[in-house]
Amino acid sequence: MMKKLLIICLLVFAGKSTLYAQFPSVGILGAATPLGWSGNEPDIEMATTDGVVYVLNNISLYSGGLKFRQDNSWPLNWGSTDWPSGVGVQDQGGMDVPVLVGVYDITFNLSTKEYSFIYKFPVIGIRGNASVVDWGSTDGDILFSTTDGVTYIKSNCTLIDGGLKFRQDNDWPSNWGGATWPSGTGIFNQDGVDIPVQAGTYNITFDNVTKEYNFEDTETADITRFTLKNIFLYPNPAKDVLNISTTNEQLSGINVLDATGKIISSIPAGTASAQLDISALSTGIYFVQISTEKSTNTVKFIKN
Repeated sequence: MMKKLLIICLLVFAGKSTLYAQFPSVGILGAATPLGWSGNEPDIEMATTDGVVYVLNNISLYSGGLKFRQDNSWPLNWGSTDWPSGVGVQDQGGMDVPVLVGVYDITFNLSTKEYSFIYKFPVIGIRGNASVVDWGSTDGDILFSTTDGVTYIKSNCTLIDGGLKFRQDNDWPSNWGGATWPSGTGIFNQDGVDIPVQAGTYNITFDNVTKEYNFEDTETADITRFTLKNIFLYPNPAKDVLNISTTNEQLSGINVLDATGKIISSIPAGTASAQLDISALSTGIYFVQISTEKSTNTVKFIKN
């Protein structure tokens, strides 16, 4: 009886998996996206749970045209001249959704072809001769991601020796340079004050309220060590699990704080190591307050 029940459950699960796998994919591409029109990479895919309503949240876009496509191919694509919502028209050359720069939540109904772009935040990006987008390039800035309009993140960004600036909305009226490296506070709209980048691959953060920036070298980002205190935190950035360990002290308590300093979780500890489950946290910057028998230390970490 148990064997029969197990077989039925497996068949039901397999049936559901097959059903979800049969949903067509829907994505976006165009001059308003970092992909452009080239089609050399898969479209920026939208998520769905029913094969009808597709969503894409917190996507940074340039001003420009955009189309929805099915299954990363041109036979089924939809554009329109209506903004920020409308009904997609199939396979009309030149009829592209006229996007305005910003961070948006997008919905698309594959049955009715209705779409909607809900503006959430301004866009933040970088450009300069330290990046692949030089000062005078006609390409769009290297765009960052955000979920709150405050903390903007770009991971694994390769740069060369040179200068760069942060810009808002892919334009010059709002831009910030800096005189310090690898972290500092952005200086508003000052010609010649460019952040003095050193070549490397970085996880970059920018706070759009305080204008603080940080370039964290990915080669040394995996393990953060508190000098002279023998406390280790890794990996950093982290996605699901954050590890904390000591070499000669016991952990007496751990607090996780958000960017405002509010404690969002507390973990008692009585050993020399601990694992924090951070999978439920939103992407962004957080702090860990680590107490031992002799001291209390606070360190920043990035949740990917």
